[in-house]
Amino acid sequence: MGFFRRKSKNKTALEESAEPTVDGGAHSQMFVMYKELTSLADVSSISEEVRRGNVVILDIEPLTKGASDSMTQLKRAVDQLRAICYSIGGDIGQLGKRYILLTPTAVRIFRKPQGVATSHQSPSDS
Repeated sequence: MGFFRRKSKNKTALEESAEPTVDGGAHSQMFVMYKELTSLADVSSISEEVRRGNVVILDIEPLTKGASDSMTQLKRAVDQLRAICYSIGGDIGQLGKRYILLTPTAVRIFRKPQGVATSHQSPSDS
């Protein structure tokens, strides 16, 4: 489920033609998707979306609020997702304490180099 819902559940012709294609054909598009990680069983559907070329924003909070068994499942799930992202040439990174971002091939997550101070000025303001 996403943050925004349509009133109508019927897809328009444009939405149907915008379905992602696995073969990277002329009609392939990249989507940003929101998914929840509720158990280790969710890893296969999440990894399938990344393999299709979609960016996934993964909410891990359902597993962080569980018992110690849930934390073990969370660690295993993240390890599996990390391996999948790296095997396809994608990337994975944490967004705060609640979300993980998974990207497909050729999409990288910008990481601020360690030891670099954050400035509120843009380089052109100097």
